[in-house]
This record gives sequence, C-alpha cells and structure tokens, in this order.
Amino acid sequence: PVTDSAVSSFILHLGPLKAPGFHGTRNIALQKCPSLIPILRRLTQSCLSLHHFPSVAKEFITCVLRKPGKDDYSKPGAWRPVALEDSESKVVEGIVAAQLVELAERCDLLPDHQFG
Repeated sequence: PVTDSAVSSFILHLGPLKAPGFHGTRNIALQKCPSLIPILRRLTQSCLSLHHFPSVAKEFITCVLRKPGKDDYSKPGAWRPVALEDSESKVVEGIVAAQLVELAERCDLLPDHQFG
C-alpha cells in the first residue's frame, strides 16, 4: 500500500523551482499544499490497484535546448530534447519506482554488480 508519508517524502525531494509540465502544476505547489497528499496517495494507489496509468498523465512538453560549447547549431547533435513531465505524474512514477527498488533489494533480485 501507498502511505501518506511516502508521498510526502517524495514530494519534499522534488526540485521546487523545476519547470512545470503539460498541465502547469509546479512542484512547489505540491510542497506547500499538504492537503494534496491524501489525494496523491489515492491517485497512486488507484494506478497500482487498477494496473492503469491514465493517458492524460503521459502528456509531456518537449523543449529542445542547445548543448553548450557546440560549434555548429545547424547539426542535430548540437541540441538536446528535454521532456517536461507533470508533477503529479512524477509523484506516481517515483513512488512506484521506490517500491520496485525496495522489492528488488528485499528479494535479492539484482546482481551484486548492478549499478544505476
């Protein structure tokens, strides 16, 4: 099960001033509104229970940024795409990822030399 403390802990680790995603919710808004924690917990638990991640949560804004120090910006390799994801989606994905890591470690599912 997903707990309020897991949601709260994850939210506190989000960069507060990171760019918002498609729907415009900023990380700092989640951090400053503790009343959203139970809602995000229920959202995350529902995604897990239903084995479904809503399509609307998969919408990104992709920005293309110049790589610094490149000589020729007419070449595709001089640019870097950055996908801006909604804060709510980050919370769901982050909590699921943490649960997967915990399960893999508890059940000794990773090779001894696994990194990353």
